[in-house]
Amino acid sequence: MLAYHQLNWLLGNNPFGVCLISGLCREHEPPVRYPEGFRSDDAGALVLHGTGPQAPEVDLPRFTSPSDGSPDENTNGFSLYNNAQYIKALAFLKRIPVARPK
Repeated sequence: MLAYHQLNWLLGNNPFGVCLISGLCREHEPPVRYPEGFRSDDAGALVLHGTGPQAPEVDLPRFTSPSDGSPDENTNGFSLYNNAQYIKALAFLKRIPVARPK
């Protein structure tokens, strides 16, 4: 059950009401911080880093929304690792083998 709650968090069931997978949820799509030279039309579904702390001494979540200006790399950035873990979780839930049988 925890895995489903975590996937729902990515899909928008979080305090910010924002989908953390770009290109999947058009209604509340967050701004994405792309690397230099990378175009948004080159991207598919990117799993963003997600929420982070407001400051080291403040234990409150932060996420850069479209009205906040330029997206932050720490929350609105993405990595291949995030995407791989998302695919791995979906494969596990659907019982799809992710490794070749020996």
